[in-house]
Amino acid sequence: NGCILRSGKDAWNSARAITDALQAGLAAAVLDPLLVQLVEDVTRESSYDLMRGVGYIDLLIPRGGAGLIRACVDNAKVPCIETGTGICHIYIDGKADLQKAVKILVNAKTSRPSVCNAAEVCLVDGAIAETVLPAIRRSNVLLFLCPNYNDAVSANLSAFINRLTALFNQVRFYNKAVFAIVVSGYSGGDIVAKQVLGALNMNKSFLLPAKFALFATANDPFSIEKIADIDAQAAAFAHNMLAQLKK
Repeated sequence: NGCILRSGKDAWNSARAITDALQAGLAAAVLDPLLVQLVEDVTRESSYDLMRGVGYIDLLIPRGGAGLIRACVDNAKVPCIETGTGICHIYIDGKADLQKAVKILVNAKTSRPSVCNAAEVCLVDGAIAETVLPAIRRSNVLLFLCPNYNDAVSANLSAFINRLTALFNQVRFYNKAVFAIVVSGYSGGDIVAKQVLGALNMNKSFLLPAKFALFATANDPFSIEKIADIDAQAAAFAHNMLAQLKK
């Protein structure tokens, strides 16, 4: 028996490090380190080779986003366990560099909250829990960038808003302001702003400052740069944001 791991290109370095660690552990236990192996090919075709590996692969366990799991269910010729989308954990040890740990955690959770590898669970050493959590909650403003969503908040933003519920159950957001920059391909910016207002101000208790949203209509890439006075509008929006936060 053995275990074959396959990674996408974005997680390759992590997958390589995990495989090396597992192989070192097997060797230390006087077991064959090649019981765990990593597929070097990160192209999509290598994943389909695993799905079609009849006689070689006994069980396929896809871990990742909904697209990957659906592809395995639809295309696998070998037994496949349909799992949920990824649940990613971050553990912060008591001896960790706190500044680095907070940066990693904030990036893992907020850079793209809707993707399958966004952090959902954070485990912290008891000795630093009281230091780490306040650092995460210290932010006092949320700025939404909503590009080219003509008539609705995007799926990514909806997923992010939904995932705020876990934190909302622990701490209220009434002292945190929400702002939005809405760049619409047509004229639906006001609809997006209303959805942001409803989801964050009404449902999550965020503070809604005056003139919280900046609107612009731009159909083509970089065409927003041709809008008259766009630099002045952006500067005024930033000035208003800072002024509201100082109140």
